[in-house]
Amino acid sequence: MTKMSTTICKLLVLLLIITVSLCSCAQITGILEKLNVSIPGLGEGTGNEGHTHSYAQVETAPTCLGEGYTTYTCACGDSYVTDKVAATGHSYRAVVTPPTCSGEGYTTYTCACGDSYIADKVAATGHSYRAVVTPPTCSGEGYTTYTCACGDSYIADKVAATGHSYRAVVTPP
Repeated sequence: MTKMSTTICKLLVLLLIITVSLCSCAQITGILEKLNVSIPGLGEGTGNEGHTHSYAQVETAPTCLGEGYTTYTCACGDSYVTDKVAATGHSYRAVVTPPTCSGEGYTTYTCACGDSYIADKVAATGHSYRAVVTPPTCSGEGYTTYTCACGDSYIADKVAATGHSYRAVVTPP
């Protein structure tokens, strides 16, 4: 036997092993019958003589990233997969976080599978202060209190106390 024919024989054996691992005994027998080839003992002593397949069906639903399919399995061990359905892709739910005086706003997109990302960022609004003036008195300084709705506040625009302004009152004797 030449080196070339030995290689071809090895490839044919490998092809036969792959075919046997992927097909049921009945499928292999059918293929061999079409080719008018007989392999003595094929299908004998397997317990499958006269066996009629009865397949149980298990459906696997598609997910965001994985396809769906139906697996058919017989009690004898024969099985196959069919009815493939494309992956659904992510279905995101948006939750908007509005900007605040000191923090940016954004939208969080979350899929039921757990995948999420943040996008649509919006700059912080900055503080919006309301001014309340406290006028000076004769003994205390005046000032303006600036308060934002977020609770932030500061005091500025101080004005010195006015001092006492005495008025003379004459009381007759």
